Amino acid sequence: MAQTTTLVYDEDFNTGPSGWVIGGFHPSWSYGIPSLPNILSNGTNCFTTGDAGASAVEPFAGCLPVTGPTTTGNFYNCCERSVVESPVINLTGVQSPLLSLDINLHCEQTFDGAKAQISINGGSSWQDIGAYTSSTFLVFPHSSNCREENWYNKNNINYLSGTSGGCSIVNFNFGGSNSGWSGGCALAASSACTTNDNHGTNGWITAKICIPQAANKSSVKVRLAFGSGSQVYSDGFAFDNVQIWDMYPVVNFSGVQTPGCGPVYTFTNTTDCGATWLWNFGHPASPGNTSTDADPVHEFPAPGNYNVTLTATDFCGGNASFNLPVTLNAANGPVISGITPVATLECDSASGSASVALSSPGNPPYSISYIHNNVADTVSGLNGNPILLTGLYPGNYNSISIIDGNGCANNFPTSFVVPYSDDSLIVIATGDTTLVPGETTILGVTASIPSTYIWSPANSLNDPFSQNPVAAPMVTTAYTVIATDSNGCAASSQVTVFINDERPCEYYFFPNSFTPNGDGKNEVFQFYSDPSVRLLKFNMKIYDRWGKVAFQTIDPSFAWNGNSMAEGIYMVIADFECGNKKTSRYRGTLLLIR
Repeated sequence: MAQTTTLVYDEDFNTGPSGWVIGGFHPSWSYGIPSLPNILSNGTNCFTTGDAGASAVEPFAGCLPVTGPTTTGNFYNCCERSVVESPVINLTGVQSPLLSLDINLHCEQTFDGAKAQISINGGSSWQDIGAYTSSTFLVFPHSSNCREENWYNKNNINYLSGTSGGCSIVNFNFGGSNSGWSGGCALAASSACTTNDNHGTNGWITAKICIPQAANKSSVKVRLAFGSGSQVYSDGFAFDNVQIWDMYPVVNFSGVQTPGCGPVYTFTNTTDCGATWLWNFGHPASPGNTSTDADPVHEFPAPGNYNVTLTATDFCGGNASFNLPVTLNAANGPVISGITPVATLECDSASGSASVALSSPGNPPYSISYIHNNVADTVSGLNGNPILLTGLYPGNYNSISIIDGNGCANNFPTSFVVPYSDDSLIVIATGDTTLVPGETTILGVTASIPSTYIWSPANSLNDPFSQNPVAAPMVTTAYTVIATDSNGCAASSQVTVFINDERPCEYYFFPNSFTPNGDGKNEVFQFYSDPSVRLLKFNMKIYDRWGKVAFQTIDPSFAWNGNSMAEGIYMVIADFECGNKKTSRYRGTLLLIR
């Protein structure tokens, strides 16, 4: 789309001041071709300070005398608060105004400087154009965005407001902030210059900024303000070639369909300048029809033709649009035409394979997913056509799908079977018997073909890989043995060892005396039980001769050291519950000898 930017005001001052007037307090402005040594002429008429060409009598005692032209420059006035103000400019119908002017600056850094102001009511009130809030001093050229260039470089210029510095009777106030253009340098933390102090722009530069407050206003005025203190410097500030543009972005974009399965398009925004973006992808009935990204990657609801529109909004407020028809082609994903097992397996082992034929190849590598024996699995990194699936167990495979390297997926509507035949391996386990707790037995297994064996559970066996392991279960246990022959075929058998645990809960021993005297012999009193008892609960109390509890524990392995108790006879009472749920109580005496 062609750019609709229009020049709506253009003043180069070549034929006169054109209604621009000088005002303010103690101005040193003049109109003409500069004759200053630092603000050099650009060859045409302009407005500049400090070009009176003669000495001046300063109004305040605190001001230094100002001489006429010197080899170092012509001085602007002491305590100057001066302006050059434009005539009324009618911007009716201008939606996106941008102000552009050429400036030249050479003044005392930080203390003196200039700024631009605007009125939208014919000069009744004024406001600053733009602001600079950073504490960093900017050198020229610089830009904030594609519209704002060289606009201010200092956030606190002393004499753009106030009456300090010996200027107590200044009677003109610009208003607004102290942001503006000033000479100076980039400062370190110590306030020392880290760049050359060039006192300004070092020549003519173009400054630009958006003035959205002037959009569609009929009584717009612009003025350039200059302020100085009591110690002036040479030349000051000059401006020329004031223009106002109705500024619109030049909108354009391109794009390509993104490699992949879905209808995805990658857009490249080539708009010359924009602050914000609004994309309309041309499918209003589907979700996600818009985006505010600069360069979106968009997935359309389906292949087809779409009219895509990009609307860009300029930093100055104007917007423009560009429309481009795009076509989304259908993806070419992989399609399985058939699956054929390569051969019948011998035995139930993971040595099977299947050939997967593709009628549409898509883009490798592939991943194939399936369910086998109710367990889902996925094999990735596959290539070729047909694809060879290996490491398959025999049985039925269903819920088959394939996905290619672009993410395109398809389902295979039928299942396939990997068949197998075994070699008639027969396994017989022996050793069914009945034991009491603590006894052992030998299990056995025979196979019709030489095999290796593994028994389970293994925790009560001396060797789970033995053909004849020794079993010592404490509870009734069913043992399973799996035999695997040299062909990889496997078969299993089972044997059960029953535990008859009807014995009374009385297989224990309590000593009747101990001597905790430090000689290392018989120092503690401790309970002992047969491991086959398998205690579930235990509670022992020891009483002194007056019936007071001297010691108590529920830990059958705990040993009592007498706890500094006196010699004498103590009563021991202990309650038991054994693994067969039978209970027992022990009563006896204990002699403590020191």
